[in-house]
Amino acid sequence: FPKTRRPIAVLPSMALLALAIVALATAAVDQTCPSTNRALVLRHRPEVGVHMSPSNFEIVELPKPADLGEGKVLVRNLYASLDPTQRIWATDDAQYMVPASLGEPMRAATIGVVEQSNEPSLPVGSHVVGVGGLQQYYVTSAAEGAVDVGEDMPLTSHLSVLSFIIGLTAWVGTYDILDVQAGDTVVISGGAGAVGSLAGQLAKMRGARVIGIVGSDAKAQWLTSELGFDGAVS
Repeated sequence: FPKTRRPIAVLPSMALLALAIVALATAAVDQTCPSTNRALVLRHRPEVGVHMSPSNFEIVELPKPADLGEGKVLVRNLYASLDPTQRIWATDDAQYMVPASLGEPMRAATIGVVEQSNEPSLPVGSHVVGVGGLQQYYVTSAAEGAVDVGEDMPLTSHLSVLSFIIGLTAWVGTYDILDVQAGDTVVISGGAGAVGSLAGQLAKMRGARVIGIVGSDAKAQWLTSELGFDGAVS
């Protein structure tokens, strides 16, 4: 089973999001704002070639969703995924999704627990994966893609190896688009990244020779000694 990325480095833009998640999680655990919804809101779009900074975001207290419609559930987020694609989402450039909206919680894949439910397939206490954003609470439904992931796998695996952002991208790129076969040589840029590290392991499972391109000797060592890459270039 493929291993997921270990923390090696955090980009400045991602560091801010990480700090925000800590703030949101602490509030949820301590129940310091039980009647509100703490969120990291995107205020300003990043400039071209410039790292995102605190000025792009604001942590705010929003009203906690109260009235649920038919088929809706209230989810309290437990984990959020920090992905390089969030830098793309924050811009208004042409991209594969509609850009993240200004004045709204920053888009992010999340996994949370259902606290209130008007949907039999998503009972209270079930764990739901979705695009819940960087906020404590959000309302969703089965019709919007909310799925009870059960308890067979660690919850965080649904934001990594089983993620529709990370795991699915690696799977489709390796097995569908490239159609890697035994004996192929596969070279992966960003080899130590979330997608690249999984793609390399998937290619190895098909019997390919895998070379990763990385940014440091430490990352190269990780690929070859722990993930089974045949080589790495740093």
